[in-house]
Amino acid sequence: MRFVLILLLTAVVFTSCSNFSTHVVSKKYMPPIVNDKPIYVFFKKFHELPDSAEHIGDITVDAKLARAYAWGGMPSIREMLSVLEDDIKQHGGNFLMIDEIGNYSTTEMINGKIYLVPEFDKTEHNEKSIEKELENRELKPLEGIYIHQFINPYTKQLIALKFGVLMVSETEYQMIYLSGFEGVLYLIGLTEPSRAWKTGDVYGYFKKTEKENLFEAQIFEVNKSLNLNGTAKIENKNLRIYSNDKLTTYMRVFPDSGSYEVPVSSLTAFALDDKHILTCNHGLTDTDLEIFVKGINGDFSKKYKAYIVSKDKQLDLAIIRLVDSTIILDKVIFPKAKGEKSISEKVFVLGYPMSTMMGDDIKLTDGLISSTSGIGGSLKEYQISAPIQPGNSGSPCFDEKGNFIGVVNSGIVLANNVGYSLKARYVEDFLKNQNIIFETEAEDNLIEMPLVEKVKKLKKSIYLIELTDTEPPKPENKRKMRR
Repeated sequence: MRFVLILLLTAVVFTSCSNFSTHVVSKKYMPPIVNDKPIYVFFKKFHELPDSAEHIGDITVDAKLARAYAWGGMPSIREMLSVLEDDIKQHGGNFLMIDEIGNYSTTEMINGKIYLVPEFDKTEHNEKSIEKELENRELKPLEGIYIHQFINPYTKQLIALKFGVLMVSETEYQMIYLSGFEGVLYLIGLTEPSRAWKTGDVYGYFKKTEKENLFEAQIFEVNKSLNLNGTAKIENKNLRIYSNDKLTTYMRVFPDSGSYEVPVSSLTAFALDDKHILTCNHGLTDTDLEIFVKGINGDFSKKYKAYIVSKDKQLDLAIIRLVDSTIILDKVIFPKAKGEKSISEKVFVLGYPMSTMMGDDIKLTDGLISSTSGIGGSLKEYQISAPIQPGNSGSPCFDEKGNFIGVVNSGIVLANNVGYSLKARYVEDFLKNQNIIFETEAEDNLIEMPLVEKVKKLKKSIYLIELTDTEPPKPENKRKMRR
């Protein structure tokens, strides 16, 4: 895309804004678009059409260009965009997809297709009206005014997009655009709309689910594509929306404010005693991210700040403790297998992989011991076929009887069902060096329990670790990056 943008900018910069005209090659009859509706202009190569777009005609931009000074280029872009907007509206469209940029030595500068895209749902709300409504009644879940901050990739300016969320029925909410997009001014006027949204436009929809604090989410993209299969929840007064394989955090600013917290990655951990928690070392150190623990005593609605007590880079283990020393961990003592396990024995893993996408319910995966050695033939690890995903690091690994046999520490992304678990005896050696006794029960203590009961018991002391950025974004040339 950068090459195309530079090409277009270069051509316009060295030309004047003397004369532009358009020619509609073919057209399906549509009533003209009123002047206050936004026009969308995109390059076909770099953008997808919304599913709702209807092709209504083809257009060619004829340009009679004369050489000019470089500072004459930007008015040329503005004039061309103005001509395109007028012609697209006149012929009933509100969306132009550029198929081809012609040879600049000819008059055929741009060829494209005109589309009509149905308008959004609209409301009469603005920031003041939402504030007034929320001040006069009890706040419902999700309701409030939020901002999402990002850095404009072209101007490097920090842009704050502002949205309101209101309940519209007993089970449904609307997310309403309030302000911010007017500040998104791109270097090339034809690549993105400079003001694609208007105050009061519905930006998304939320619907209650059977699970408390989890909502179905449908969120629009800038080009009016609607992502149907998202989820949303409130975390420390902030709105987290997972949509289109991306987690976006919106910080609440009214009626009360949430702190800036954006989860970056996650791990799994488990209690060793009533104070100490064991997890993997990688991702915890050499970073400015805060460590938060969720699931303490079975409660995922709260999270607790933690710090590193000790670590071993070679074994990839770390011990952490909660900053609040008054919290007592509800520890479940794991039964421990005697000796090492053999190839082909069944195992299962309990952890929190990809929690931002998959949620904070514990996940079970199972498989076999594929090898009694790890990467490069290391004797410290088992190779297991239980599926391992990001976030599983630190998960306890059990044999089929529920006996603890090790800690998951890695997987191979490009290989299916290849994971590694550090053997239990190396975990115990590390803990002894830290003067921590990892108390375990006798082998086969859970053997009579069905698997579902084993999981229900063991998961009580298995926690989710979130590594969170608490520093609000700053322009790239100003923020000091420490990681």
